[in-house]
Amino acid sequence: MRGLNILALPALASLLAAQAALAETPVEAAQRWGLIGTWRYNCGTPPDKIDYIQSYAVRNNRLYHDRNWGTGHDSSLVPSAVIRPDGTIDVTIVFGSLSQTRENLLRKTPDGGAIVLTSRSVDTNEYTIKDGKSVPSGGDIPPLTRCSVP
Repeated sequence: MRGLNILALPALASLLAAQAALAETPVEAAQRWGLIGTWRYNCGTPPDKIDYIQSYAVRNNRLYHDRNWGTGHDSSLVPSAVIRPDGTIDVTIVFGSLSQTRENLLRKTPDGGAIVLTSRSVDTNEYTIKDGKSVPSGGDIPPLTRCSVP
């Protein structure tokens, strides 16, 4: 039995090295998933507080979530972006302007868009979106589409 344990050590070391090699930075995960770029519910209308322009951008090797709602804008650090085994991406955004950190889970749509499945406050565990539905209204969250920026 002891001999078997000694033989298992190189295999375990190899597995751990492979897992470390798979670790991605938020920028790498966002790029691999296709998150980098500009997203909206309706690219053809002026931005507002409901359908604001949101962009995921890389600056100084860090991932940011930028919002523009027409009368204002902000930029927030994304310290974590992880692609899950089911293909969704789990994104943590630190909204300094709101004094809150949110975790958003997105799923790709067949046409290249994305649906926000969940959005919750990390601090309070309060959901604004859960299971792809607005918590306040119960309505479905429409898919985001990739927009070109003028």
